[in-house]
Amino acid sequence: MNTSNSKAQHRYPLARSRAIVIDPDRNFGRPILSASGIDTGLLYHAYLAEDKDRKRIAVLYEIPVTDVDAVIAFEGGGTA
Repeated sequence: MNTSNSKAQHRYPLARSRAIVIDPDRNFGRPILSASGIDTGLLYHAYLAEDKDRKRIAVLYEIPVTDVDAVIAFEGGGTA
């Protein structure tokens, strides 16, 4: 058995975006923001709890609003 390529690779689930990554070596393979490592599910639930205020989430987590938009597109299945 060839084990040199048996390790799972990371992938970017959004087309034309590297904002979110699924990497088995980070966050137990759950989706995260590539730059900060913040769990996308956590951010999405915070966004819902803050009355869908994208800018507030960006300030609270010290991330760009574009990252919040990527999380909304990924977790919510739509656009911000």
